[in-house]
Amino acid sequence: MFDGAQLYRNEALDASRDRLGDPANLFGLKSWAVPAFMTTLLVSVTVFISTAHYARKEAVSGAIAPADGVERAAAIRAGIVKQVFVVNGQHVR
Repeated sequence: MFDGAQLYRNEALDASRDRLGDPANLFGLKSWAVPAFMTTLLVSVTVFISTAHYARKEAVSGAIAPADGVERAAAIRAGIVKQVFVVNGQHVR
């Protein structure tokens, strides 16, 4: 039986296997580090998106009043009110 590996010397076979040298490592990292990081990042983003709660904006009518009541405003100096444009209880903008 013919064995093709015996046709060449072991040194020649080893040299032909290592002809291109070792693959270049990206930033000196192990070959599994970059895919492991990308997989972890993908899983983390997927979990965040599927479990996160987002605030909604709603337009409502009404007014916001402090719990302690409305603050009284006092004028710095005395004056006379000549005309009132609203009545008590009227909604203003």
